[in-house]
This record gives sequence, structure tokens and C-alpha cells, in this order.
Amino acid sequence: MQDSIDIHNMYGTKYKYTSLKKNHQLENVSCYKPFLVALCLIFLITIATILTFGWIAYCYTRPTGRTNDEVCWIFASYYNPETDTAALETDTATPETDTAAPETEHRPHGPTGGVPDKCLVEDVSRFDCYPEGAINQTLCEARGCCWRLPDPLSADANVPYCYYPISYSVYELQGWNHTDFGYSANLLYNNKGYTPNPVNNVVVDVYLETSQRLHMKIYDGKAKRFEVPQDLVPRPVVGTKSPSQDYSVAFTSHPFGVQVNYKDKLLLDTSLGGFIYSDSYLQISSKLPGFYLYGIGEKRSTFLQYLNGWKRLALWDRDEPPTENANLYGSHPFMINVMDDGTAVGIAFINSGAMEFDLQPLPAFTFRAIGGIIDMYLFTGPSFKEVVTQYWDVIGRPFQGDSTGGAIRLPPYWWLGFHLCRWGYNGTAAVTDLVGRMRKAGLPQDVQWNDIDYMDRKLDFTFDRKLYAGLPDLVADLHDNHQKYVMILDPGISSEQPPGSYPPYDAGLAANAFVRDSRTGAPLVGRVWPGVTVFPDFGSAAARTWWAEQLAAFRREVLFDGVWIDMNEPSNFVDGSTTGCPSNSSLEEPYFTPDIVGGKLRMKTICASAVQQYGNHYDLHNLYGHSEIIATYEALTKLVPEEIPFILSRSTYMGSGRLANHWLGDNSADYANMRYSVAGILNFQLFGIPLVGADICGFGGVTNAELCQRWYQLGAFYPFSRSHNTIGAPAQDPLAFGDAVANSTRSVYLTRYRLLPYLHSLLYRARAHGELVVRPLVAEFPADEGSRWVEEQFLWGGALLVTPVLRQGATTVRGYFPRGEWFGVVTELASPSTDPGSSVYSPPRRTLLMSTCGAGS
Repeated sequence: MQDSIDIHNMYGTKYKYTSLKKNHQLENVSCYKPFLVALCLIFLITIATILTFGWIAYCYTRPTGRTNDEVCWIFASYYNPETDTAALETDTATPETDTAAPETEHRPHGPTGGVPDKCLVEDVSRFDCYPEGAINQTLCEARGCCWRLPDPLSADANVPYCYYPISYSVYELQGWNHTDFGYSANLLYNNKGYTPNPVNNVVVDVYLETSQRLHMKIYDGKAKRFEVPQDLVPRPVVGTKSPSQDYSVAFTSHPFGVQVNYKDKLLLDTSLGGFIYSDSYLQISSKLPGFYLYGIGEKRSTFLQYLNGWKRLALWDRDEPPTENANLYGSHPFMINVMDDGTAVGIAFINSGAMEFDLQPLPAFTFRAIGGIIDMYLFTGPSFKEVVTQYWDVIGRPFQGDSTGGAIRLPPYWWLGFHLCRWGYNGTAAVTDLVGRMRKAGLPQDVQWNDIDYMDRKLDFTFDRKLYAGLPDLVADLHDNHQKYVMILDPGISSEQPPGSYPPYDAGLAANAFVRDSRTGAPLVGRVWPGVTVFPDFGSAAARTWWAEQLAAFRREVLFDGVWIDMNEPSNFVDGSTTGCPSNSSLEEPYFTPDIVGGKLRMKTICASAVQQYGNHYDLHNLYGHSEIIATYEALTKLVPEEIPFILSRSTYMGSGRLANHWLGDNSADYANMRYSVAGILNFQLFGIPLVGADICGFGGVTNAELCQRWYQLGAFYPFSRSHNTIGAPAQDPLAFGDAVANSTRSVYLTRYRLLPYLHSLLYRARAHGELVVRPLVAEFPADEGSRWVEEQFLWGGALLVTPVLRQGATTVRGYFPRGEWFGVVTELASPSTDPGSSVYSPPRRTLLMSTCGAGS
């Protein structure tokens, strides 16, 4: 492999990566002539002097504490007044062997005079002891933690000032036993913690489920706590350990931890970072074996989370347009960690409340949750693709439905065709006209959609009898031309219509189908598109039966072919309810709230204290959309038993891909959103939802011909390919920009349609064998370091590499090609060199498609 290559990141910044490892840097311009050297030195000294006096003035006039823009560390003392300098010892008990657990090196940088030995921890090894926010030395040390400012020469803005000392422990291992499933250990609280309501007796069950899968459950040994219901998210129930394992397990007693080794690699070590188990605060940390991290969502970010700094990712489903560092529509607490040699390990947490991951450059992570239990899986791979398969074996494979056996049923081809929608067609006539023009222009279109403007006053299970009076006839015409129809439904049901005038509400009220207000026992009332609304409790059998009845009644009027469920985080236009939420509830104001947008659990959703069939919304929030998926799947299966139900859901959870598909939400019409869509699609492949796409041309804002043409060229290779935009924006269908865009779109979609047999075969392999449909290059070429950084290319299966044009005004595109023989799918393209890292340039009017044979791992 070549020593270095040029790579452009998604912002267009040019980097030179040497061996593509951790130490990547910008190319620098140096002062190499003597007089320039002198000028450079004078300039630097002057700037340093100005900054020094500025910092001094600032630091003497500000309060103590950690902020993200901290600049006072140079002048702060590293002295810690604690006098206990004895390092705490670590005792190790090993189920399989009696060898001591490997030690973690704690080597501090910078001045350390006066610092107790237990606080001599290098910056990258600091685990945050005060994640709540504003902090000072007094508050930190009151917790028994260390306060020391970071190394001034290499400090990351997010390095914790308050961190756990070496061997910090609030639980003692009382002993462990061999069991039929593996091991069981008992922990006793030592009264040295700082969180309220600690659990005194904690049980750790380690299930050796398969040779490559370990399952660890940590729970209260005395009281029952909430767990993700098995019937909502089916997982394997294993009572007997596998005959052999590729990994070994060890326990440490002080501090308590579980360590898992695979051959000579330490995959998991939870003895770090302050294990805590309280009523509303669960925390567990572990060192990771590699710096390359993928997964954890739903989020808008790069695909690779490279662990060279601190980053926090919170999960709490929210109606939030894709925004960096925000918790978005769904929750998938699953990660894949890739090591330097290309091998991988996977970790998943089964929790449906508010949670967060702290990532740090040890490399390591900390998982925090505010309810439920710690229910954790570890997948040993050892390859990237094997980790994915092992994860899907737990949560269910794509298109698996609600069964685990029987004949494999695959999506029909129309799911893979081109889908067209917008909010604001303003009537059946406009839709009929557009469909007709698409046919006349020879543009492929399999499915026509409608957003909420088809409804009567935005009421579910209705249609506007004036503007959309011809909707049943439009659907019949689509069917006559071998096309399909899908419409939107929201969970919010209007509760302010005159009694007897809106059957969906009347029937739901009679069936006790709605989420209840904890203060009154009556349905909790919020506000969404139709006005004042209530929210179905899809986890209850009564609500699922009621939902099926409403869908059946509506289908007798409009013969729809699939259902689009939106706003199901659930979204609410008021915080909590129209009457607020209980002010004295620990569910509304918990001890700790993860780093979510708005800082309150009730923001833009329903009260955390709301009552549902399975418990409080506090524990069930991230399952709400998934529960609606289940209810819709059951209803459609009854309506059309011979077909797999087509469901598109905005909110998703672990295992949603068994039943539904997803789109990336309310994106915007700009190049950044188009680029980020690639990472979003790759993430959902890992999460087991392969049929995913972004709104082509962008949902919000005003697009233009160039952007839309590029986006259609990319979108033709989304697994789920749909154009959609918001009300009031100009049209952006393929005919909206004249012949040039229409011809380009026709050409690229005819290419897609020719490739559909291949895509359909990938869906079969996903269902039958647990294989990725769309793949990041790192999955196929894990030993190739360059592949781990690729953000703007993707593969269909292991053979077809897609390299789209993603920048305004671009006439060429640079692609990364791992070692192998590559061939142009479009004949006019020249084949690139077979050397890894080489680049090619495509014609400006199309996406670059390259095929390889047998080059992957």
C-alpha cells in the first residue's frame, strides 16, 4: 500500500494521511529561509505575550469550574490537598484461569507535584466523575474523585477535570458461581457512593450463549426493575452455555469488573470508570481494543467515530431535524469497534429509556442510563461482517417478521422502485397530472405517496372530500398501471371533535386504547397536527386491536398498499401535555438527565410519568415508535395475509428492521445533508434496517437543478429511493427542472432498475444469512486502513462500489479503491489502477459505478 494519499473530507478540506493511522495532519507550509525563520519567531513571541497577559487578566476575574472554553489551565495549580497517596490494589478472581487481570497504565502528563498516587491518571484515561455539567473542585472532591486540570500542551476541550481515581469502587465482589448458563456473581454496596438510592445487592449474570456471543445482565437482586419486554423485542432465551467459547471471562473484585479476552486481545474491561448501580442512575465503562468506532444512533455525524477525543452521544427519541450532536428519531445502542489489524468486536445495550455514551481516546466508552437494567451483549466477530450477523441473531434479521421459522418471504420488487411524494399537492388533480406526466416522459415510478394534506383537517383515517374527492379513483388508476399507493398516518388522534363525529377517537376511548395521565387516569392530552390530541398505547392489546380496526375501515375506502407512520417518537407540539407534567415527580426531574436536546425528558414529547400498559413512559419512550410498527404490522398482516406489509417508520429501535423500513427524516436541501445521508444509510445497515433512504433533493428549504440532479444520481442507489419535500416549497420531482435533469434521472434510474435483481438477491442474503445489503468499505476490506476512513462511498453487497458526486460545482470525483481488480459498470468510464488508494475521475453528469470480483474479505 502506498505511504500516503490525498483525501478530501465532507467539508472539502484536503488532508494528507500517512498510513491512514491515528496521527493524521494537514500539510504544512514551513519557514525555511533564515530571514523568514526570524520573522516567524518574532511574530510568535509577540502573539504569545499578548495572549499570556490576556489569559492572566481573564483568569483572575472568573469563577472556578470546568467549561468547554476553559483557558485558565496554564496558571492553575496541580496540587490536590488529599494526603492518601497509597495506590489501591486490584484483586482478581478468574473463572476460567487464575491469572491476574491485565493492568491499565496510568501515566500522567504535565506537572504532578502534590497529586496523590491514586489521581496520577493520564488525560486519555480520565473517566468523567461529574457528567451533570457545571463543576468545581469542591463538588468534585466531595464525591471522592480527583480534580486536576489537563495537560496544557495537549488538552482536548472536553477532557474531564473531575475524574475517578485509580481503583475507584462502590461495590465489592462477594463471590461468583458456575451456573448452567455461565457464571453468576453477587455484589454488595460499600456505602462509598454519591448517587441517591443505590441498589445494595446487585447480581451479575454472565451467559456464555454461543462461541462468539456473551450476554451480561446486571440487575437488582432484591427488587424487580423494568426490562425491555420480550414480546416487543424478541431475543434468544438461552439457559445452557455453549459447549465452547472463543473467549474467556475474568472477574476483578476491587474495583469490580468483568474482563473478556479473545485470544490475546482484551475486548472488554469494566473495572474502569466507576461502576454505579442506583435507582435512576446506571453507569458502566470499559476500555476498547481499537480507535475505530461505528454505530450508536440515530445521529447525524460522520460514519466513523474516531476515538481521538471526547464525545457524548445521547439517545432519547425526538422529533428533531437531522442536526449534529442531537438525539434524533430512533435509538440503536449498538457499536462496532475495529482494531488496528482489522478485526472487530461489537457491543449492544438493551435499554429503552434515556441513555448516553461517553467516548474517549483511551480508547474507551462509558454507558449511562437512568432506568431499567444493564443488559449487555458482546459479539466477538472476529470480522466486521460477522459482528453484524451476530448482532442480528439477537435482535432479528431484516424482513423476518414476527416469526423465527418457516419459508423466507422477501419484499416485492415495487419496494425497490422509485417512490414519489410531497407535502402540498393540493388535491387529487395535481397528483393525477404528475403521475401522467411521469409516465409520458418514460420516467420509472413504482409508488405514489401522500403526506398529511390528503386528510380532512389532518385527522387520521380520513381524506379531504373536496380536494381529494378523487383519491379512490387515483389509487385504482395506479393499480391498473401496476403502480402502488402509500399514505401517511400520525399517532396523534384528535380528541376535540364533536361526540359521535369522529369514530377513531370514540372507539379508542371506549377501548381504553390511549396513554394515560398519571395524575388523573384519563387520556393524556397533547397537541399535534389536528390540534388537541391523545396518543395510542400501542403496547396494549386493546390499542393494537383498535388500530387494526381503523386501518381496515379506511382501506375499505382507499385501497392503500402500504403505510407511512410519522411523528411517532412520539412528537408533541407542547412539552408533556396541555396541562404540563407532575411537578413533584422523580420521573420528570430525575437525578441525572443525559445530554439530550432541551435538557428535559418532556421536551417535544409526552410526560415521562405518563402511564402505559408496560409501565411508565419514562422507561418505554424509545419503544413507542417500535410499538406502533408492531401494531401496524399485525394489522396489515390481517388485511393482506399473502403479502409482507410495507411500513415506513420515522422512529425505530433495535429489531425494527424485522418489520419495517426507515427514512432519515426531515433533512434540508443542501449539499451537507446530501453528504451526511451516506453515513446515515450505512449506520442503519448495521442496525438491521437495510431499506433506508433520505428524502431526495431535501425535504426542507428550496433545492435547485444542480443539487437535485446530483441527489437523484445518489438516490438511485439508496436502498429505499424516494423524493419528498415540504409544503410551500417549489416542486422537485424529476420533471421540475427541465429536460436535462429529467434525462439524467431517467438514465440513472434505468441503471438502478437493471440492477434490481442483484439488489433483491442481497435482501435475500440479509434475511437468510444475516449479510449486509449496503456495505461500508471497512466491512469488505477491514485490513485496509484507508477503507476505515471512507465516508462518501458505499458498496451494494461485495461487488458494486458507488462513488457519488457530492459537492457543488464539481466536475470530478475522487474515490478510494482498495486492492483488487475494478471494472467500470458504465462502459465509458476508464478502469482505475488496482493499487489501493488510487483515485479516478468520473464524467460530471453521473455517479461513478465500479465493480470488483473477489477482492473483499
